[in-house]
Amino acid sequence: MTLFGISMTKLRIIAGLLGLCGAVFALIFTAQRTKTQSEFMAFLHSLQGTNITKIVISDGSYDSSSVLASVSSPSALCAFAQAANAVEPYSPNHPSYARGYFIEVYLADGRKRELEFHTMPRDKMIYVYFVQRSGSWTSYYGNCKSAALFDWLYGQTPNTALEPTPTAPLSLWTVLVLQ
Repeated sequence: MTLFGISMTKLRIIAGLLGLCGAVFALIFTAQRTKTQSEFMAFLHSLQGTNITKIVISDGSYDSSSVLASVSSPSALCAFAQAANAVEPYSPNHPSYARGYFIEVYLADGRKRELEFHTMPRDKMIYVYFVQRSGSWTSYYGNCKSAALFDWLYGQTPNTALEPTPTAPLSLWTVLVLQ
């Protein structure tokens, strides 16, 4: 029996090789993401306020990103670094975030680190995603969480930190449950 003139035995070999290539690619991707996440965690754990020149906090929605705050005071930058030093590992499992923020950390050596901060309803924790944005494309490199970063963010954006950004219309069931 043949398909397009190729015997079934050869098709099975080709399918097996393609599957093996896919598995190798997945392993390389996972290893790279793990390495990158550990690099980001080490960066946050060793961050010092004197290494930061500015932090820009933007609304995290993808359709419109407006700057909520630009932080450059040395005391606020040191407070951010201290909060970042206390991050802990986090493995999300289909979370339902209430609000998102895009954070740009400008370093004294000219580099920029990008993070996404998310909050959950009734939870005083920031869920951090290590990201890199290029145009409309966002690459994710790992995540962590921190209660200290929640307090820092609320101190920088007191009028917006706890307000959820609507992502879908509320259903009657949601309204009844929230009351």
